[in-house]
Amino acid sequence: MMFARRLYVASMLVSVARAIVTAELAAEKTEASGAALSRQHAHGRRAHRAIIRSESGVANGETSSGADARGDNVVESLAMQKSRDAESRRSLMTNSDKTSGGASLIQERPNFSASPPLVLYGIETCSAKKYTDIVDAVFETWAKNVPRKHVIMVGGLHDDAKKGLTKVPMICPDTVGSLSCKETVLLFRAVERAVELDAQWLAVLQEDKFVSPAKVASTLQGFDSSKAMVLGPFGCGRGLKGYCQSVHDGAGLCGGDGYFISRGALDRILLKDQTVHELVNETKAMCPTCADASDMSSSCLFHKRGLPMSAPNFVSLMGEAPVERPFSEETQFTKGVSDLVDRFGGKAPMTVHLNFPKESIPGYIRKLHERLREE
Repeated sequence: MMFARRLYVASMLVSVARAIVTAELAAEKTEASGAALSRQHAHGRRAHRAIIRSESGVANGETSSGADARGDNVVESLAMQKSRDAESRRSLMTNSDKTSGGASLIQERPNFSASPPLVLYGIETCSAKKYTDIVDAVFETWAKNVPRKHVIMVGGLHDDAKKGLTKVPMICPDTVGSLSCKETVLLFRAVERAVELDAQWLAVLQEDKFVSPAKVASTLQGFDSSKAMVLGPFGCGRGLKGYCQSVHDGAGLCGGDGYFISRGALDRILLKDQTVHELVNETKAMCPTCADASDMSSSCLFHKRGLPMSAPNFVSLMGEAPVERPFSEETQFTKGVSDLVDRFGGKAPMTVHLNFPKESIPGYIRKLHERLREE
């Protein structure tokens, strides 16, 4: 009996010792992780300050995202912030789990839904030939198997009103730019279409994006679309003058790679009996200098509606494919596509912002689509 008691006491001491060692190792790991995160925050702050201090004379790249370098100096500063610091900011946002308005982080919940959600793909564009050629490439590649009613086109030859898919008019100039106006129309149309099709998500894009619909659906399947949330790269606009106060103080979306709005958030965008003209005017009044910075104008609207914006871990599956000049040879297309695919480990990214001269984008989209089909 005495031997059994001694054996029991010895085993308890061993268990306590193991628990102490485990706790010490966990504490060391946490301390190391915290130190690494602090270094990332410091690097992000230094990069952001350097960008704001830099000169605002940026050459117009004629890109069609909310990060375009057209317009006043405020928009140009934002464009430089996005193009020069995209990777470090994306890493910072992913690891620090930044959210807007003090909202709690919306975490992924694997297998939340038994089946992939219905996703609407909203695309802002115009009728200029360079942009029409890109839209043609989009419908020939990644959007080929997406039902046409699941694509909301605003502007250009394929505008939904022209195709009889909506009665909501396109009230914006059908020219390069006016993206804030177009994105607001897109949001208005999406509210209508989501109800009609019982869609769970909206992807907000411009024509210069390559998208993997299967990757988008499988990723968003891990989130509860009935809850109000806006997901995507986040942290732009903080401290910059010219935007609404809520973005200046609390930051906004970095829309170059696109972003995603849940059904719960879509249902809260429109005020009672609000028309598309009224929504456009409301957004413009909040951010009169936004013009082409559609991510900033939409962020102002989301802040006002109390919709939480956050950068979940999946932003690492979203990226940018920048080059300095147009592709002119087949070998350049092949290398550019290979470099991009290698960055994502040979897998299809959720979205890619094709941030280079427009004339090269249609060929790049087709080549990238062909390469990913082979993987």
